[in-house]
Amino acid sequence: MPCVNYVKEHIAFIEYAADNGLSSSERLVWYALLHIMNQRANGVNWPDGFIRIKNDRILTYAPLGFDAMAKARNSLQQRGLLSYKRGNRNTDMLMLWEYQKKAMRTANKSLSKDEMLLNSIMGMCGEAGEAIDLLKKHRAQGAPLDIDRLAKEVGDCLWYIAEFAEASGIPLAEIAARNIAKLRARYPEGFDAEKSSNRAEGDV
Repeated sequence: MPCVNYVKEHIAFIEYAADNGLSSSERLVWYALLHIMNQRANGVNWPDGFIRIKNDRILTYAPLGFDAMAKARNSLQQRGLLSYKRGNRNTDMLMLWEYQKKAMRTANKSLSKDEMLLNSIMGMCGEAGEAIDLLKKHRAQGAPLDIDRLAKEVGDCLWYIAEFAEASGIPLAEIAARNIAKLRARYPEGFDAEKSSNRAEGDV
C-alpha cells in the first residue's frame, strides 16, 4: 500500500484551489474523496489502486445533489486532479501515485535506471510526435479531428512521464507539485505574456 501524507495532500490542494479558482463544489467533492480515502487507510498507507465509491457516499460529505457533484467531479478530472471510470452506480478514482504504480506494471524490467530515463524521454517525444501528426492532418489536410485517438496519444505521453518518475526516483505526484509551485512563482496573478517572454534568472 502506498504511503501518503494526508496533511501535505490537503495543504497542496488548498494552495492549488486558491491559485486556480476552484469552485466551492469542486473543493467539497475533492475534500470528500480525500476524506473517504483516508478513512480506508491503514495509518499512512492508503488503499492500493482504484477504489469503488458509491455516489451517495460522496454526497454524504459533499451535499450538493447528484448533478452538481457530477459536474464538479468532471471538472476535477479535466483539471487533472483525479481520474474516474463509470461503474454500476459507483465512481472509481485514480490518483497520480496510483497511476504510476499501475503504469509501471508494463515497464521493461530489464532496463537500467539510465536506460529507463533515456526510454522515457524518447518515448515522450515519439508519442508527442504522433499527437501533433493528428493535428497536422486535421489542420493541413482537412481530416476530421479524432479526439479519442488524440487522448490515447496523450495518455501514452503520460505513461512515459510515469516511467521518468520511476527512473528518476521523483514520484509523479511530486513532479506535478513542483510544476504547480514553479507556475505559482512565475505567474502569481495568473498567466502573463510579458512574464512568459521575460522570465527571471533560473526560471526554466
